[in-house]
Amino acid sequence: MALQTNESGKELRGFMESIIQSNLHLIRTVILFAALACIIGFTINRSIKSLASNKSSVTIKTTDKGFSLQLENKEEPGNNATLYSFLLPSNDWWFDTGIKIEPGESCKIKISGRVHLALHKLVKSAELDIPSKVEWCGPNGNTWALLEENSKQDLAKRELLLYPGNKKVIGNVVGVFLEDGIPDFKNAFLSDRKSWTDKHIANIGAEYKYANSSSKTVKLYLAVNDILFDFSSPEKEALSKIAYLGVTPKKEYIDAWNNISAKGKEYYQLWYEDNIGNFLVQIEVRNNSVSKDNN
Repeated sequence: MALQTNESGKELRGFMESIIQSNLHLIRTVILFAALACIIGFTINRSIKSLASNKSSVTIKTTDKGFSLQLENKEEPGNNATLYSFLLPSNDWWFDTGIKIEPGESCKIKISGRVHLALHKLVKSAELDIPSKVEWCGPNGNTWALLEENSKQDLAKRELLLYPGNKKVIGNVVGVFLEDGIPDFKNAFLSDRKSWTDKHIANIGAEYKYANSSSKTVKLYLAVNDILFDFSSPEKEALSKIAYLGVTPKKEYIDAWNNISAKGKEYYQLWYEDNIGNFLVQIEVRNNSVSKDNN
């Protein structure tokens, strides 16, 4: 009887401990969501104060990307502005912001936060309780670092960056201000990658200003600068193969590459799928003449 009572007591204690742990998880979750609500509320409040005056009205709209604040200045009808705020995912290249900049308008872009471009290395380091060789990076990116690779593989990876630039930075935010009308920009980019890279990609970083001086509406695409396979020609596919396999690959990697190359364009974003985190993006769009007066 004493043994049964002891076991019942253990079961009861275990049951109570599970309830306590569940409540602790619930409390932590509630605190997390409350903190997020405070951050969003603070962002909205600060945005309104920075844009609005006593004679202005502000309209808040939610979108599938985030939210926007539309400011209408009643004293100066031409002095209107829209502020957009949303999260830029690090694992999606050429993210369609949905933002259009009309002729005669300009925009100010501010980006903050940190992302990580090698989740598998981060997890491995956590398991071994050692510092990760790949650091978290901000919107200006990190200096390129050689990670257990030979020089040929390293150079191939640099060549395959979405925006190679000087081939010394990775993880920086880049963008394209595209004339509205191209329905599938990702495929357009893949079909003529060199032209887009050489002529149209802008290094956005933490802050950037743009003025639409053309006669056409411009649409904004953003991305975190990372490695993107190129299967547009036999030479580019060979370069992608070196970037993935190196010079003396293991058999399991060869089998994986055969599967990747067989899928072709369906799996060019392999390196992006290993990214984690989001950047907070805030964009203010105004009439050009007003922006010049305010600067």
